[in-house]
Amino acid sequence: MSHYKKALFIILNLLLLSVLLYSNNYSNIIFYIVAHQDDWQLFVGDLAYEDIMSDSSKVVFIYTTAGESNLGESYWRAREKGCIESIRFIKGMYSFSGSDVEYYGQDTIKNHIISYYKYANTSSYFLRIPNNRLSDIENGISHYTVDNTSIFQNWDDLYSTIYDLINTETSQINDIQIFSHEPDPELNPSSHIDHRVTGRLTLQIKDSINCNVLLFKDYTTYSSYNSNLPVNLDMFSIMNKAGLFLSYDKKVYDECQHCTTCEPLGYHYTQWLFSTYISRELFSDSSEVIQNNKLNIVPNQYILYQNYPNPFNQKTVLSFDLNNESKVLLTIYAPNGKLIETIENRILPKGHYNYSWYPNDISSGIYFYKLRVNNSYTVKKCILLK
Repeated sequence: MSHYKKALFIILNLLLLSVLLYSNNYSNIIFYIVAHQDDWQLFVGDLAYEDIMSDSSKVVFIYTTAGESNLGESYWRAREKGCIESIRFIKGMYSFSGSDVEYYGQDTIKNHIISYYKYANTSSYFLRIPNNRLSDIENGISHYTVDNTSIFQNWDDLYSTIYDLINTETSQINDIQIFSHEPDPELNPSSHIDHRVTGRLTLQIKDSINCNVLLFKDYTTYSSYNSNLPVNLDMFSIMNKAGLFLSYDKKVYDECQHCTTCEPLGYHYTQWLFSTYISRELFSDSSEVIQNNKLNIVPNQYILYQNYPNPFNQKTVLSFDLNNESKVLLTIYAPNGKLIETIENRILPKGHYNYSWYPNDISSGIYFYKLRVNNSYTVKKCILLK
């Protein structure tokens, strides 16, 4: 073997080793089990943004249907590319690194051929069941996938396929969280039938896996259904959510000339970008919390103080109080949404905390520090003067 080939062989093996080490360095895993390719962007995009941005989190998207497959193969394939573009909007634009790997492929799970896409700390799986047919499968009526590569025989077949997929992804990761649609019609009265079935599927999976499940409201969150749910996101989160969805919509249009926001009811899509509502949180110990308040305002859970000094030059102190043991993520962002630094990311006991931030290699300007405590957050701005 020539010296060139030997060197190339060593480099490739080192790269493979770095990828394997990188992929196993996650403290938690978050699943988004949704019915359609644009669901997580519209209804919980701000939360998914934070999860994808965290290098310590592995994020997995599972799409149960192909969406409106009656509009043709070019459309459902375009929607899959659109949701991939949403992920690339974050990872490609804001946090690309040399260890990020992007590739496509297929896995065989329970005799089903499942297409996937993997990029950096994310994985996406497409089950491609026809739109409005999940309830048939729930009732024991079999259906082929839209690409005719697999047939789901019944509910147990669908459940066991997703269950095995989750077990494969969660290997050696014990902190598991799942987001999905709220299936209860009283808590989410205007939901799509595929949303509800996907939510019920998630609840059954929860009974078999040690995890926490957060169920979100979807179509209920706009005013034409008289839900009276007000805007509850700050401008920072709205911008992130809008960027995710618009990158999806543009990709779909580029692929098949279909514009979601140009549809007769397209203006509702923009309304969903201003609010995110978690209806219930179900814990691994079978306890349950019904969230009636705004997602990002949880009274008496924590207090984030204004940094001091502000403006500052070389150092500033970020302080907060926790009233209970909580999962904490403290981060710094630039005005364009770029993550500058992660200050803290772990479970902390009740108490008062001070963190010193020494900004290096960044210019003067306004920056934002964001404290996320469990599933709520607060954002404040600080001014760096050099």
